[in-house]
Amino acid sequence: MASGESQQAQQNWRYCGGQIKLWREESGVSRQRLADEAGYDYEYVKSMECGRRRPTLRL
Repeated sequence: MASGESQQAQQNWRYCGGQIKLWREESGVSRQRLADEAGYDYEYVKSMECGRRRPTLRL
């Protein structure tokens, strides 16, 4: 992947993660509850919300 494409992917991950966090907080759902429901651990969900990991459809 070219550097520009990589940067775009990171921006997309951050945006998507931010939306997940926004929706989760507006729904009154804790990060731990979301992690439990989706079958992930807390840190994995946090990484997706912060844009360090690619958000998944399952989440």
